[in-house]
Amino acid sequence: MKKIIAAVIVIVLILLVFKSVKVYVGDKASELYETGVEKLEKKDFTGAIDDFDQSLSLADKSSWLFPEELVKKHRSWIYAQRAWCYMQLNQYEKA
Repeated sequence: MKKIIAAVIVIVLILLVFKSVKVYVGDKASELYETGVEKLEKKDFTGAIDDFDQSLSLADKSSWLFPEELVKKHRSWIYAQRAWCYMQLNQYEKA
């Protein structure tokens, strides 16, 4: 009986840690995207590109945490915004 209780407690703790990691990663990726958009609006294109790249990195490393459709949507928005920044910097080959 004690082993069953201990196993349940361990499973609950693992689920709580997984959820907190998922929330942190999702919030951080969204935060980086939003700061990138703010920098884009201020015409700080290189700073925006840096934030977008960091957000993409989080999305790539943690894609297993989220539904595939959500990750694809996040990436597509970031790639579009990043391409716009490169176009404003006249770096068309990167856009």
